[in-house]
Amino acid sequence: MASTSHAGTVATYTVAGKTYEIDHLGINYTEQWGEFAVYHDGQQVTEFGVEEMCLATVRSPQVMPTSDDLIILALQAVAEDTGGDGPVYPQPGAPIPLELNGGMAGFVVGECKHRVYESEWRTGCRNCERCGG
Repeated sequence: MASTSHAGTVATYTVAGKTYEIDHLGINYTEQWGEFAVYHDGQQVTEFGVEEMCLATVRSPQVMPTSDDLIILALQAVAEDTGGDGPVYPQPGAPIPLELNGGMAGFVVGECKHRVYESEWRTGCRNCERCGG
């Protein structure tokens, strides 16, 4: 499912006949460690970051999420930025299964169908920041 092609690309995946590359921006710029860009046909589609709570405390290129986890996060980021369907989540307020959220715990489905921190949901925030959380 995942492969690498050049120094910045850490994974590739194909959806509906389109191949996407996930580049780790921190390979050449250590201040961007944990930040990724998704490309299709040489054009940037979106960017996403991996929250530090999900990563090891040591910031180094040797400690990275798996390619499969990055692909799950990229699918979500592309869907959010392009208005696509993305992964199918359960009903609003339900915990997002770890396998649908790159292994990140603590998120529920917002009314906007994007992920919302569980703590924010409990305080009345029903949508992600992008949709007017």
